Amino acid sequence: MTATNSTLDPAPSPARAAVALKEWAVAVRALDRGEQVLILRKGGISEERKEFTVEHEEFFLYPTYEHQQFGQMRPQFHDELTRTLAAPRDPEVAPIANWARVVAAYPIPARAPGGPGEDSEALTDALAAHTLWTPEYIRERLHWRPKKPLYALLLRVYRLREPRAIPFRPEYGGCKSWLELDARLVGAAVEPVLDDAAFAERAAPIRALLDGARG
Repeated sequence: MTATNSTLDPAPSPARAAVALKEWAVAVRALDRGEQVLILRKGGISEERKEFTVEHEEFFLYPTYEHQQFGQMRPQFHDELTRTLAAPRDPEVAPIANWARVVAAYPIPARAPGGPGEDSEALTDALAAHTLWTPEYIRERLHWRPKKPLYALLLRVYRLREPRAIPFRPEYGGCKSWLELDARLVGAAVEPVLDDAAFAERAAPIRALLDGARG
């Protein structure tokens, strides 16, 4: 298993492009509260190469409301999903409140070379405790399209000081990961959801799991 790492800028700014990663709205809320610093991605059916790739190391978070299911989430997050689904929202606008940077990206193979993949399942089961998803759901994602890896992304998440609501466009829909958003988002002022010490504390056990699997 290999990993890529990026160096954090002490004064981060979304100055390059208005790129966004789509993620469940309830997961974006967990990231915004600092309860989660890890996401796991396999890709959507509309991906250009039918797989997820880490195309960008900096991006806004675009909350989505499709596919969120109670059975795929650990019970302690069910109330939050209820609140997320009940919150009023305008389908004509997309709320953008967070920006993130990839601190480390780890591809997790569905099957270890020469083996049935038990090691990968043990790893994803352990990672589930650091996310809102159940171990069973993460295993399902791991083995979907088994020739493609599941990506674990350790994120440093920031909050826009002035959240934006941008007009929804048809190209934002569909099962795909990456979007090009309104260019007016570039240069938005942000502040970290967690300070350096709190982020390091949350990230340490995740790094230990992933670095240990990398061997």
